[in-house]
Formats: sequence, C-alpha cells, structure tokens
Amino acid sequence: LSCDDYVTIDYLLQIYRKNTTTSWNRSRGVHCSFTKFLRNYPDVFQVDDKRVRLVERNCDMDIDMNDVDEMDFESSQNEISSNNDIDNDEHWFCFDDLFVTCVTRDQIKKHYGQSDCAYMLFYRQKDRNRSKMDCSDNIPYSIPQWLFDEVVEKNKILDGKRETYEKYKSQLQVTIYPSEWFEVIDGCRLTLNNNDQVLFPDKYGEHIFDKRTKMNDFISKLEV
Repeated sequence: LSCDDYVTIDYLLQIYRKNTTTSWNRSRGVHCSFTKFLRNYPDVFQVDDKRVRLVERNCDMDIDMNDVDEMDFESSQNEISSNNDIDNDEHWFCFDDLFVTCVTRDQIKKHYGQSDCAYMLFYRQKDRNRSKMDCSDNIPYSIPQWLFDEVVEKNKILDGKRETYEKYKSQLQVTIYPSEWFEVIDGCRLTLNNNDQVLFPDKYGEHIFDKRTKMNDFISKLEV
C-alpha cells in the first residue's frame, strides 16, 4: 500500500487475510466493517469509493494492519542489554500471531497495566546443568525428603477419607420381601399378606448396596 497508487479495498482485504491468516469478520465486532475501519483513520488512509491508498504525509511510514494494541517493541534487544536493572539471564518475548519479538520489563508493565489485556504467559528457562541425582526417586527438586514423605502420607489419609465418603454417598438401601408374603388379586394387584409377621426370614429384609455396582452384579447378589 502506497500513496502513489490506489488499490481496491477487496484486494487490501485479501492481503490482510493472507498476512494474518485471520478473517476480518472475526474482528468485525470490535472494528466494524473493513471499509468503515479505513474511513475512521483519514490521516492514514484515503478512501475513494471502493479504492484506497495512503495519505501523502504517511508515505514513509510502515503500516502494520495487525497493529491493534499499540505496543512498541522496536530495538528492544538493545534496551535489554543496556538496562542495568535486568539480569543478563532474563529474556522476555512477545508471542504474537505472526512473529515473536523481544521485549523489556518496562514494555510489559506498560502494556499489561491496561484493562484490555486478557492474559499473560510466563516461561522459565530449563536449568540444563542440574544434576540427575537431585531428582532421583521422583522426589521433586529442592523439596526435603521428610516433607515429601509427609505429603505422601497426608494424601493417603485424604484418599481414604474420600473413598469412605464416596461409599457413604453411593449407598442404596433395598428391602427384600419374601414372595409368599404377597398374593395376587384380580390377576394384577399385589397385597401384602404376611400374617402380621414382624421379623424377616434369613436373607430377607433391609440390605445396603453400592449404587456403582453393575446391574448384573446387583441381580446376582439378590439371587444369593
């Protein structure tokens, strides 16, 4: 895009899609239509019906169609080396949709101090000089053995309590009656006829089952 020649808005939209691999419709809710977006910046774009070009005074500028958040990343690597407050082992990067750029702490504070930031990712460089003996037996690095053992023991107690609670919550109380206590009337109605018996015979009465038991296992237990 230059200030000398017009290009069609459709062509510029195709270039945008090609460079960003993103459809403008995904940004339409924020930036309205593509043509209206161009008209909102008359100091940058000169729109003529279905054509567009750069305004004369902006010919020497590099227009980034993906520049939305106004972060300034230029010469950041030099700023990192010249900043005495930053450790030489620290390296900060901005992961954009199209490229990765070096940034400084000040740029991060300035950008992420705004309310339009959704999230921020942190990465830590792996220490390749760490001895394998430090992580033997799957003990987390720098955690004392006594503390690791205590955590394992606490987890065992917690797992036991969780299992007890799950069993209690999954209890299913079933009352089994002898078939001779019932009689069929009119071919369909069942009437309890236990002759005032109070005690259940053996294998009958109230039983507690686990709701998580499979149906076949449940039936087999009832038949025992």
